[in-house]
Amino acid sequence: MNPSKTSLHQRLGRLRGGAVHRFSAASSGMAAVAFALIAPIMIMADAFTALNAIMYPFPPNSMKIRISSLIDNGNGTVKVAWSDAQNMDERSVDEVVSIPEGLVATGGSVIMSEVIYTYNSPAPHFFPAPVPMTDTYYLHPRKATQITRQVACT
Repeated sequence: MNPSKTSLHQRLGRLRGGAVHRFSAASSGMAAVAFALIAPIMIMADAFTALNAIMYPFPPNSMKIRISSLIDNGNGTVKVAWSDAQNMDERSVDEVVSIPEGLVATGGSVIMSEVIYTYNSPAPHFFPAPVPMTDTYYLHPRKATQITRQVACT
């Protein structure tokens, strides 16, 4: 089949054994409402799995990830509301965190993602020692004052 002539509907239908196809073919509003209710839980539950998949073929155990919700308590102090982590410690609730000035408005919040990855080169001639890479990213909630933590399903 020529990829340029394949519709998005057909390509989605091949994913996940047709589950996406069945969802995309549903004509009632019920499917859309159900998806809107469970999508945030699915996205948060799979955040670490998705990040590990992005790193393939490199080993994910070399990657440390922490996602924290930071809130301003009204007096300019930014504290942790919740935190989740992989291969590193979570931040403690109410821990005071230093972030760039003016990043969080009074009474507002921000999601902070921290990633530390130690790269071991397959060509040690060019990079003989492991190279640590770090990044911190901040994201403001768009339609809520604060992102609440979803309890993971077991």
